[in-house]
Amino acid sequence: MTDREPQFDEVAKAYGASQGGPVAGTKERRKLYGLYRQAIDGDVNEGPPGFFAFDDQLKYRAWKKVRGMPRAEAKRRFVELACELGYRDPGDSPVPWISTETWRREESWTNPEQTQRYRCIHTPELVAVSAEKCRQPLRLAVPDHLATPPKGAPGEHLERLSQTPRTYAFQLHSPRWPVCCRRLTVLVGYRGVDAAFFDMVDQACLIPREEEGWLDGVTGERAEVGEFSIYGDEQLRNQHLLYHCHDCGAVYVSEQEV
Repeated sequence: MTDREPQFDEVAKAYGASQGGPVAGTKERRKLYGLYRQAIDGDVNEGPPGFFAFDDQLKYRAWKKVRGMPRAEAKRRFVELACELGYRDPGDSPVPWISTETWRREESWTNPEQTQRYRCIHTPELVAVSAEKCRQPLRLAVPDHLATPPKGAPGEHLERLSQTPRTYAFQLHSPRWPVCCRRLTVLVGYRGVDAAFFDMVDQACLIPREEEGWLDGVTGERAEVGEFSIYGDEQLRNQHLLYHCHDCGAVYVSEQEV
């Protein structure tokens, strides 16, 4: 366990996002799967899989083996074993320019065998946005409890981005990062969108690909749904990023190199 004891929901998300990893031949992972199903579904409530579904049979037996265990106990044991096997609770975002929900979602996709941390943000490209020049940019209120990145010059913003802590899984390559109100906007969408934004992303202001470098202003057009595909379980296509200005509330869509 870490100093900040992981909660079942966070660790379960990490485990579920990795699909539990291979089960056959791994006793501890079979045990982890059984605890997970007991914590989520309770006692085994379905028939055994077919004879030739060997991996599914092992999973089924692991689940059946903990039949009768209270769900609360299964959750506790699941968290303990999952942490031993490397499924990590990422904690809150350590920087104000990445939302906690985005940080948790992306960091929780860690492969349990991955022990090396990588640079989180590679060669970002700042784009100065003049919100007044954009056509009817979407604006969403900023809750009082959310952190606001400080104002500064381009060089200061780049330095801040470079200081983002290294991660196991979260890597942004050459992101086009909007700067609004002289502040870094906050990343709220990458391989999934914060709940407050999901129903509104089709209204965000698109930062055009053809614009290059540090700009005095971006005219941009209102994004259409087809321009940045939304599909399955609040997912965004990998090369599109969603940002929210925690000063004026403007929302922007940008791209990264892939």
